[in-house]
Amino acid sequence: MTIEVTVENVSPADAKVLLTLNTKNYRQLNETTVNRYADLIREGEWLPEASHIVIDWNGVLSDGQHRLKAIMKSGTAIDMIIVRCADPRSRLVIDDHMPRRMKDHVGCKAHHIVMVNTFLRAEGLHTTKIKKDVEFYERHVFGDMGQLVNEFNEIYGNTSDPFTSYGVRAALILAVLNGELTKGEAVELFKRLITFRKYKVKKTNNKVHFYQSSTRSAVQSSMPTLLSKLVDLLDGDELPVYTGVGSRWVNHEYSSTREKASKLMFATYQAICKDTCNETKFRGPLSSQVSKALGI
Repeated sequence: MTIEVTVENVSPADAKVLLTLNTKNYRQLNETTVNRYADLIREGEWLPEASHIVIDWNGVLSDGQHRLKAIMKSGTAIDMIIVRCADPRSRLVIDDHMPRRMKDHVGCKAHHIVMVNTFLRAEGLHTTKIKKDVEFYERHVFGDMGQLVNEFNEIYGNTSDPFTSYGVRAALILAVLNGELTKGEAVELFKRLITFRKYKVKKTNNKVHFYQSSTRSAVQSSMPTLLSKLVDLLDGDELPVYTGVGSRWVNHEYSSTREKASKLMFATYQAICKDTCNETKFRGPLSSQVSKALGI
C-alpha cells in the first residue's frame, strides 16, 4: 500500500473519532503529558510540523494518543500531519530513538543546562513547562550566566567537591547577576574557594587529604564570618538548609542531601552577600533573588 501524508485540521470531535482506532496500544496514557500538550495547544504554541498522527494499513492508530487526547482536553482544533497506510511494524520503532535533550536544542555543553536547572530547582520550576522552553535556556546559556559558567569551568572543571560544585558556582553567578559581586570578584572568590577542595594523593591508598593547612588557614582568615563558617561546616560534611519555616535553618549531612546544588546555592549566597556575609548564622530564604536573576 502507498503511504498517504496529509495536513488536516483536527477538531476535538475528530480527535475522539481517531482515538477509536487506538485498539492495540499497550502504552499507558500519561495525564501529565496530556495536560502539558493541552496547555501548549490552548496558548497557540503547538507546532504541527514537529509531530504527527500515524494510522497503519489495518486502520489501527500507531502513534498519537496523547496528542489526540490533548486536542479533546483543550477544546481547540489544530492542524496536524496525519500519516495513513503505514506499515504496522512502524509502531515497534516509534519513540525508539535517542531523544533530543535540552543541550542538543540549545547547542551547548551539559554543564550549562545543569546550571540553569539548579536555578529552576531552587524555585520549584524544574517540573513546569519552562523546563521545555528552549528560548529561556538560550537566553541564559548565551548570556551572563553562561559566560561565567565557561570562566569557572576553564579555571577548574571538576564539580565533585562541595567547594567547586554547581551549588557554589550558582551562588557566585547569582551574586553577579544581582549586583552583589562583579565578575572579577566572583572569579577571584572561586579561585580562593578551590583552595578548600579535597584531593587524593597518589600512592597513599587513595586516602583523602586537605591542602596544606597553612594555605587554607590564610585564605579562610580573610573571609567574611558566615563564609568562614560555611567552610567549616562543609569540611565536616554538613550543609545549612532552609526549612521553609520562618527563618529557621538546620544542618543536614551534605553527602546524603538530595538536590544539594540549589540548597548549597542559597547557603553560599548568604555567605557572600554584603548584607549577610558578616552575620554568625543563616537566616530566611532568598528565593526572590533567584526569580530576579532568572527574569521571571
